[in-house]
Amino acid sequence: MKYQLHLDHHTDFSTISIGEMKPRAYAIPFAGLEEVKKTTYITERKSSSMVQVLSGDWDFKFYPTVLKMKDKIDTDKMNFDTIHVPSTWQRTGYQNPVYLNCPYEFKTFEPFVPTDMPAAIYRKKFRIDDMSGHFLLSFLGVATCADVYVNGSFVGYREGTHNSSDFEITSLLKEGENELLVVVFKWCNGSFLESQDMFRENGIFRDVLLYHYGDTYLYDYKIDADRSANGHHLHVEASLAGKTEGVQLRALLCDGEKTLAEGLFENGEIDFPNLSVEEWNAELPRLYTLYLSLLDGGKEIMCVRNAVGFKEIRIDGQKFYFNDKLIKIKGVNHHDSSLYNGYAMTAEELIQDVEMMKAYNVNAVRTSHYPPDPFFLQLCDAYGLYCVDEADIETHGCAEMARNVDYISSQKKWIPHYVDRVKHMVYRDRNRACILMWSLGNEAGGYTCQDACYDFIKSIDKKIPVHYEGVIRTKRFCYDVISNMYNSTEDLELIGKGTKRDGANTKFYRSKPYFYCEYAHAMGQGPGCLEEYWQLFYRYDNLMGGCIWEWSDHTVYHDGTDGYRFQYTYGGDHGERQHDGNFCVDGLVYADRRPHTGALEMRNVYRPLRAGLTKEKKLTFLNTNRFRNSDYLRVEWTLTRDGEILETGKLSLDIAPEATTLVDLPCKSKLDTGKDLRLLFSYYDGELCLAEDQVIISDQPMEFTVPIGEKISVFRKKNCITAEFDGGQMVFDAKTGFPISYKVNGKEFLAQEKTDKPAFSPNLYRTMIDNDMARRRELKCAGLWHLEIDLLSFDIKIQEESILFIIKHNLSDDKVKLYETETKYELSASGVLHFSCAMSSYCVAAYVDLPRFGVLWELPAGFENVDYIGFGPYENAPDFEAQCHFGHFQTTVADLFEHYVYPQDNGNHGHTKMLRLTDASKKGFTLYADSEFSFAARHCTQDALDAAKHDEEIAWKENTILSLDGFLRGVGTLSCGPDTREEYRLHLDKKLPSVAFTIVPDLE
Repeated sequence: MKYQLHLDHHTDFSTISIGEMKPRAYAIPFAGLEEVKKTTYITERKSSSMVQVLSGDWDFKFYPTVLKMKDKIDTDKMNFDTIHVPSTWQRTGYQNPVYLNCPYEFKTFEPFVPTDMPAAIYRKKFRIDDMSGHFLLSFLGVATCADVYVNGSFVGYREGTHNSSDFEITSLLKEGENELLVVVFKWCNGSFLESQDMFRENGIFRDVLLYHYGDTYLYDYKIDADRSANGHHLHVEASLAGKTEGVQLRALLCDGEKTLAEGLFENGEIDFPNLSVEEWNAELPRLYTLYLSLLDGGKEIMCVRNAVGFKEIRIDGQKFYFNDKLIKIKGVNHHDSSLYNGYAMTAEELIQDVEMMKAYNVNAVRTSHYPPDPFFLQLCDAYGLYCVDEADIETHGCAEMARNVDYISSQKKWIPHYVDRVKHMVYRDRNRACILMWSLGNEAGGYTCQDACYDFIKSIDKKIPVHYEGVIRTKRFCYDVISNMYNSTEDLELIGKGTKRDGANTKFYRSKPYFYCEYAHAMGQGPGCLEEYWQLFYRYDNLMGGCIWEWSDHTVYHDGTDGYRFQYTYGGDHGERQHDGNFCVDGLVYADRRPHTGALEMRNVYRPLRAGLTKEKKLTFLNTNRFRNSDYLRVEWTLTRDGEILETGKLSLDIAPEATTLVDLPCKSKLDTGKDLRLLFSYYDGELCLAEDQVIISDQPMEFTVPIGEKISVFRKKNCITAEFDGGQMVFDAKTGFPISYKVNGKEFLAQEKTDKPAFSPNLYRTMIDNDMARRRELKCAGLWHLEIDLLSFDIKIQEESILFIIKHNLSDDKVKLYETETKYELSASGVLHFSCAMSSYCVAAYVDLPRFGVLWELPAGFENVDYIGFGPYENAPDFEAQCHFGHFQTTVADLFEHYVYPQDNGNHGHTKMLRLTDASKKGFTLYADSEFSFAARHCTQDALDAAKHDEEIAWKENTILSLDGFLRGVGTLSCGPDTREEYRLHLDKKLPSVAFTIVPDLE
């Protein structure tokens, strides 16, 4: 078939949506009520009697440059590849992936995009056997813009990547086989509004649908399900198209098989007042079913079904009410991002995300930074998730292009583009019960264009509040709620109190509710201080809660057959000219949806019940739900003494929403307060554990018995100082002051390989985590990577039953003294070693906020088994530990390692009171803490972790490297947010750090 293509208008600054119909609500129509009732509400899109799903295999021709695409083509003479729709070029091998955070991928100035760009022709053939009625062609998502042709004729142009678009194609069709041609361009002037932080992909990435309607059809409808003076009311407005004479529209509201209301529309509207229904919320997502049936002469010719949730949203001053409750947004930011297919998420993948969110106590989603697949919002209705639905608008690239992120948003000529995108979002999604707020986009600066968008929304619906974070940096400051990103907990408390000063805008923080649209950055290990944020959210009524950035890592998956040596790649791994590195690897879950430790942290912080202990040893339980009684939860408890399980049981708690109850300690065991006593609570919904909680009854050091030896002696030979004891010896290098051998009953505990680092030495450094990168220069200047450690003094004190070695070292960088440490080794006749290391002084001029203080101990190969009493079973840090509880855990060195896509320090376990490492024969040693320490055990060095940029690049060793720390810095969210709180940092002017423990080797 021959076509005259339009290859240049996509670069024009002209009115968009050429040939496109007015946006409308998303709905799958059916021939009649009986047919629609046979299908479940939440289903993958499938062909029905009134809709063909055109997704599947398409013919495909890719052009690396549109300049090689002819404006006159004959598809009968073209050679096509086959491509699956939905998909993107970058995930099917036609282009290399490109990850960018802020900049545009092209370097032209608005509104012009490069004329030399990739493009592609898609072709799909389909049959029409019944030519009666009307045919509407619908695209749910095309990146970035497209010309649409049918049977050789131009239909129209569409842009707005994540918006749905419809075309009337009835007059262009013919009975039998038809040909649909879609020419997709990589960029258009709309690309200036799509500078989101994500992989930039292209193609038809959502479903393509062909609607077949009769001579008369229901085109659009609007549902208003709200409260009334005598209960609730349902108001529906509908738009019919085609021949409307003699037709009627009937509404049927049902609760399962029960009919609640029924009637015919008058003048396009219908009201059902005084309904006795339950309201929808994220905790109890109560839905009813509305059937809209089109009748012609009493015969039903079409039916549309919609799930209806009744709700009321109102703002009273600084308070945001949902059904009269001050809800708290336990949220995440969610991109449509598939491990294998990028933008093109399947129904199963969307269901997996929503089910995981619910399992991890998430109650809200911000659809960053565009309207999601419409199926996602149906899932949010059904499962119960509040949605902040965001328009496909972000002009972040203006910061590079024009040195001003406000540049485009401040120009009136862009208003039609902005409003068009908002209009498509609102019309498509306004019937969804889950919509909590409309968002005018993300990081686009300005307010001129956003004001027009706000006015448009309010002109059609005043009930749903409008959010836009970027306006806070302008004189407009906010719309219906105040919002910004990445305040520290200290600033958040000032906002809660209404005392935060932000230039002249102090008064505005007191005027409206505060929604924290991005409040923690889940990149790598973290986010830190999550619990501290939620203490504040619960404390202040004006704080609505917020959304963590973000749900899932963005990486490209490789199966090993495409030439990439890494399984997961990020920015810069694909030959990109410009990229933003691993900044896209910033999710709570990995791209394959395995949870990061951060997801587990979030799960427990977002928990529905919160336990506490009064001074009188009474338990308190707070139900953090706003609508749901706690009786759906099964509470299992475990009493531990020194980490060992002493008693278990179950509790039944009947706590009203937002209420607290007081409960006696359920255990019958005698509570010896001289021990470590704790109660662990596990909250189950059915068989699913939603969260854990632990209260401390008594926190005491662990007691242990030190074996008694008979003889110990010390002598010097050449450069070695040797202490011999019953069954073993410990040898020090007299020049360096470091132990070089610690052997008991023939088993060596210090690695013997010749390296430039001692096998047992002080350590002030941790491998960079993503949240350290902003401090990289500071830490590098401090010389912490490779401190030179020089011996200052070596004293030996022979005691009655032990020998005490007191060794002082100077830690310097380039011969400049920075820190001084004093290390004590007290070795008993039995071979038990009491170790302590303390910083005795430091150079004020060289002071740096240290990431850790402790020792590195490299053990010979074979010490694989780990047995510890402390915080586990997951990695943790001082500001990142809600996912853990105190207990007795057994694991291996290999299993302690967290394989982040971008390697970094990991696997630390704080509050440790006992640590035991053994080999395959179960022989080894046990450490008992003087005071709690943090440990990590790995099969790689810190240098090896620092050198690796992907997990596959880590240089592994058979040896075990043990990190034992008296101080470990909090992780914070400094990768794109605030640093950790002051109490999780080391202040040398207040207290010098130390670490101390006793090593008890196996003596038999």
